[in-house]
Amino acid sequence: MITGTQVKEAMKTANISWVEVRKCSICNCPVAYERQGDNLFFDGNCDCTSFWNPPQPRIFEDVAELINIQSNSEYKSELAGKFGLQLEAI
Repeated sequence: MITGTQVKEAMKTANISWVEVRKCSICNCPVAYERQGDNLFFDGNCDCTSFWNPPQPRIFEDVAELINIQSNSEYKSELAGKFGLQLEAI
C-alpha cells in the first residue's frame, strides 16, 4: 500500500508540482493536483463554470488512496508514475 508520505517524497524528489488526473468530461480541461512545497491542493476548475474557485487544500493521503483503490494494475501503475512513484519498487 502506498502512503501519503511516499507520494509527497516522490513528488518532491522528482520535482513534480502539477499532476493532471483527468480531463473534464464536458469541456476537456485538465483537473489536477498541485504541490506547493509540502502542501497539496486539488484544482477542479474548468471552462464549464462561470466562476473560479481557488484550488482546495488536500492531504497526500488522498492521492495515496486514489492510487491504492485502482483495480486495473496498468492504470494504477500509470497513475502512480504521474506522481513520481514506481510501483515495482514499493
